[in-house]
Amino acid sequence: MVNCGRSGLYGEDNGLSKLTEDQVIEIHKTHKDRPVLKHRQIADMFKVHRTTISYILNGKIWHRIYDEIYGKRS
Repeated sequence: MVNCGRSGLYGEDNGLSKLTEDQVIEIHKTHKDRPVLKHRQIADMFKVHRTTISYILNGKIWHRIYDEIYGKRS
């Protein structure tokens, strides 16, 4: 499991996580309140890569928070 990158630890519990749950919620709020901001600008605010922001906002990572905000993904 570990060799395949599936540690079983998610979100803040994963030692490699650079963001907290509160920061991920703030990313969603920032995107909703200021939709003109580019992913790169939001990424600079939170000191992560723009791809990370894209994945968060599209529910590819931090699934639980995405599902809480937007409802279950299909």
